Parts: sequence; C-alpha cells; structure tokens
Amino acid sequence: MAKKSELPDLFGRATIVLGGHEGLRETVQVLRSISKAVREKRPVSLEDVTARIAAFAERVHFHFAAEESPEYFGTLSTQSPSLEEAILRLRSEHRRMSELLSSLREFDDLSARAAEFGDELDRFLDLLAEHERREHELLSAFFASDGA
Repeated sequence: MAKKSELPDLFGRATIVLGGHEGLRETVQVLRSISKAVREKRPVSLEDVTARIAAFAERVHFHFAAEESPEYFGTLSTQSPSLEEAILRLRSEHRRMSELLSSLREFDDLSARAAEFGDELDRFLDLLAEHERREHELLSAFFASDGA
C-alpha cells in the first residue's frame, strides 16, 4: 500500500500540472482584458495591475518549478530520452517568460507607456499559450510511446 507521502505516478503528476494550466487560464483572461483596456486608454489602476501581475508571477513560477522538478521533467527525460530536446526548449521558455514577467513588473506609468506595456503583456500571454500547447504535445508523445 502506498504511503501518503509518496508522489502520485507520472500520469497523476501530469494531471496535476495540466490542472495548473487550467488554474492559470482565468487570470490569463483577466490579463488579456487589462491589456485591451490599456491599449484603448481606458482608466486602469496601476496598483491593481501591479498586484495582479505579481500574484500571477508567483503562481507561474511555482508552476514552472513543479514542471522542472526531477519528479516531472526529470522522469519524462529519463523514461523517454528522445524528448530531452523538447524538454530543454520548454525549460528555456520558462526562463524567457520569467524575464518577461519581471519586465512587466517594472512598469511604473501605464499612461505614458500603454502601448509598450500592452505589447509586452500580449507577448508574454501568447508565449504562454504556445508553451502550453507544446507541453501538451510533449505529454502526448510521451504517453503515445508508453514512455519508451
């Protein structure tokens, strides 16, 4: 019988990670609406935007750490070495998205730099959507090959 402290099997861990994607989607929709509002020069609270991005960044970094753990990406690459290149690309995307989030957190005047902020936020959100698609492809390839 499994102990409570044991991790779920790889399928269970993948399910948890994909569930993390679902949890981020609602915030992504809110951030898209903020980007649109900023571009349309509608009033937006800098404090609200800053707080939302900070909270989102924390969740995203936690999510990235879970994916990059030995129990997740590590297991995938060990059990299916052919996926190593795709995993390295996903890790690289994590770094790039973390840089974009840091840059977004540095905006201090949305009225003067609205277009730049909107572009950068959209760039981040588009990259996140593409990244999620590639993660799904990675898992599909892994489970289609039975982890071999």
